[in-house]
Amino acid sequence: MSKRQGIPRFRQPILTPRFELQPIGRWMAIRLQHTYLRDAEIRSLLTMGHKPPGWLKLLRGTRRANGKTRFYHAIVDRSTGATIGYHAVFVTAWKTATFLVIVGDKAWWGKGVVPEIRKALIIALVRHGGMAQISSRVQSHNYSSMLNYAKLGFEKTGMLHMSGYDEVRGKPADYLVFSLRGQKMLDAVEKWEAEGALVSE
Repeated sequence: MSKRQGIPRFRQPILTPRFELQPIGRWMAIRLQHTYLRDAEIRSLLTMGHKPPGWLKLLRGTRRANGKTRFYHAIVDRSTGATIGYHAVFVTAWKTATFLVIVGDKAWWGKGVVPEIRKALIIALVRHGGMAQISSRVQSHNYSSMLNYAKLGFEKTGMLHMSGYDEVRGKPADYLVFSLRGQKMLDAVEKWEAEGALVSE
């Protein structure tokens, strides 16, 4: 992937068996985050803050989707057309991508939304973006995210001790680092393709 070219595939909708990931811009990404982070349970897992972030904070923290290193998607239920969440992909200079996801519709919690979406995204990142690694950090109490990464074959590769402060729990927070790379990632991509994880248009 050249920096100039970016990943054109990510400027188009990406289909999974149940969802359509619709590319969105910065303002829609901010609006979705603002809506979902008003929920205390979601906020506890993602920001560890007592109060929902305001518009200005989200504006400062959400940079423009540039088609090269930052991509934002609305997660849309294909059966109803309803937006149920938000997903972001960030690409580094070292052929590594990382994720941020919010499933804002709690009716979908526990129904395999995140693994389904990420299988399709990882296929696209490897096949169209030339990624060599998918990596992410997860708060040590975010057991659902750790389980989702384990289901996808990610390995725990490190821990960042006391690298944040959890306002809800009133103590420093640790983060676990997970990654999927090398032949294990390529084997997983081939398996997911055969299963139809990324739906052909």
